[in-house]
Amino acid sequence: MEFLATSMECRKDDETELQQLANECRKMKTSLRAPDVNESMMGFTVKYYEDPSAGGAIIYGLSAIKNVGEKASQSIIDEREKDGQFKSFIDFLKRVDLRLVNKKAIESLIFAGAFDSIESNRNKLFLNMERATLYAQRYGQTHEARGQEGLFGSSDSSSNDDNSIIQNYPEFPESEKYNKEKAAIGFYITGHPLAIYEKELMNLIDLSLTVEEIYPIDGFIEMYAKNLVININGNLKDIRDLHQIKELVEQHPGTTKIFFALRDNGSVKTFISKEYKVRASKELISNLKNIVGENNLTLN
Repeated sequence: MEFLATSMECRKDDETELQQLANECRKMKTSLRAPDVNESMMGFTVKYYEDPSAGGAIIYGLSAIKNVGEKASQSIIDEREKDGQFKSFIDFLKRVDLRLVNKKAIESLIFAGAFDSIESNRNKLFLNMERATLYAQRYGQTHEARGQEGLFGSSDSSSNDDNSIIQNYPEFPESEKYNKEKAAIGFYITGHPLAIYEKELMNLIDLSLTVEEIYPIDGFIEMYAKNLVININGNLKDIRDLHQIKELVEQHPGTTKIFFALRDNGSVKTFISKEYKVRASKELISNLKNIVGENNLTLN
C-alpha cells in the first residue's frame, strides 16, 4: 500500500499514469479514498484503521488536485492542524487564507469531493461559493474575527449568520458530478457516470439472461463471426435503449455469442450471455448500430 501511495505521489502530474495506478489499486483491492479537507495531507498518504482487520486506505493528496497546488494545500493543512477540523464550508472559508486558496482552488476542491465529509451536495457548495466567499472575506475584516467582539456580539449570532448564507440547491446530475470529479483529480473515484447502465444491464441479465462469467475484453480470442460485442460506454441516450437491444436479440436467435462490454476508467467489464445467442444478420447489425453507434459494435 505504501508503495502504491509513493508511486502515485511521484506521478501525480501525469494523468495517464495516475489513472493506471488507480486501476492497480482496484485490482489489488486496495482502498483509494477521495481527497478530504479534514484528512488529506500534501501528497498521497496511507491511513490505517483502528480495527486491524479493516486494513487501511490511500488518501488522495490535496496538492494533486488540479488548480490547488502546494501553497493552497499547505494553508489548508496548517489551519487544520492549528485549530482543528473544519466544521462547515463557511468555517473553512473563514479560516483559510483566501489569497492562497483562491476561487479556482475552491472550485476544484468541491468538484474533487474534498468537502464531502462536511457537505455531500457538491452543486450546493458550488452555487453558494461566490456569496459564501464574500461573506467570509467580510467576516475576516470584523472585530469579531480578531477576537474583539462587540458589546452585543455573540458566537451564536455568528453561527446563525453562517447558516443563513448557504442556500439549498439540488445535487448535480450523476454524470455531471462524476465527470467534474474526473476533471479535477484525473479519474473517477467516488462513482462513475455509467454506473446506472451497469445496474440496468445487471437487472436485464438477472431477468432474462444467464451470466456465465465476467472477463476482460482483451482476453478474448478472436473467432470470425462467432462473437458479437456491444460496447456500453455512454453512447446510449436512454435506459430504454437496453430494452430495445433485448427485443432485437430475442427476434434474431442463432449461434453467435453476445457480450456486453461496460467501460470503466480504462478497463472493461464484459458480461457474457450463455442463454441468448443471435444470428448476426445484416438487419440485426444495422438495428443495433442505430442504437449504440457505428463504432460500438464488434463482430469477431
